[in-house]
Amino acid sequence: MPYCRFMHQRPHLLTIEETESLGFKLLKRGDKKKILAAIKRICDHPVWMHPYNTDRMRAVQDSLSKNQNSEKAFRDVGLNLGWALSEDLDPEWAGR
Repeated sequence: MPYCRFMHQRPHLLTIEETESLGFKLLKRGDKKKILAAIKRICDHPVWMHPYNTDRMRAVQDSLSKNQNSEKAFRDVGLNLGWALSEDLDPEWAGR
């Protein structure tokens, strides 16, 4: 997962891994708060503390250890844009 941060000297610029720019559009009032809230929701997702005892969680473990297929593994456990924006999570997110 890329490291994101706001550039304090240029608060309108969001960078990823300090090399790629998401653009130079000025943030509207409240945008920074919304972006930080989405980042917090990603960090607060239960996947980070759940045991690797289901197929979905083992796929997450494999994706993290091998650095492969992470997009599918995270999507399958509900760690996606929908979660980041709304915290809407299927009760069976970890699988059975």
